[in-house]
Amino acid sequence: KIYLSQEIVDKYPNYLNFDYEIYSNKNLKYTKDFYYYIQYNNSLIKTPFLIKKQLSSLAIAIEIAEELKVSKQKIPFLISTIEIPQRRLNCYQYDNFLVIDNSYNGNLEGIKEILESIKDDNRYKIALTGGLIELGKKYTDYNIILGEKLNVMDKVFLISNDKNHPLEKYLKSEKLIKVNSYIEAFQELKQYQEESILLLLSKGSNVFLQ
Repeated sequence: KIYLSQEIVDKYPNYLNFDYEIYSNKNLKYTKDFYYYIQYNNSLIKTPFLIKKQLSSLAIAIEIAEELKVSKQKIPFLISTIEIPQRRLNCYQYDNFLVIDNSYNGNLEGIKEILESIKDDNRYKIALTGGLIELGKKYTDYNIILGEKLNVMDKVFLISNDKNHPLEKYLKSEKLIKVNSYIEAFQELKQYQEESILLLLSKGSNVFLQ
């Protein structure tokens, strides 16, 4: 069998002159608290997923599991034990911070979905970012958009030596704290004692973040 995502089918219909089956997160019954919960085989299962795009991978995993005759009693357990790779939108507790670590490789659409997902959470929200990089001619425009979207956060640490970083253009000045490094940012974070969400959007090595 060939499975194709709904996104591919919508984008390239003229090339699909073969048999295939479509998968998407529309195949799932789900609800959202902070994380997504999946309804499957009369069970409500907590997942580690924060954004809808992650659900499409789960949708195809379930379809393939069923195709391979994995027990429907076992699948809920397997869903509940999924672990997200480090620095790819995984969450963990560090002191008073719930860390959302997306420091491996951020893109604008993914970050916008993360911000939309957490914007109504009542906890204090802090972002660490160096802005979006490796964008060529789109660098300025995309960072301006990112700055505007980051206004849902209470504080934004911008890790940059650029005195005129485009991200600052539409980010409210009272939310912005400029620092030169991750180390400087983490020193500043010690002043925040309340329960908070810490969103890591700037690239950093595994060794340092540990």
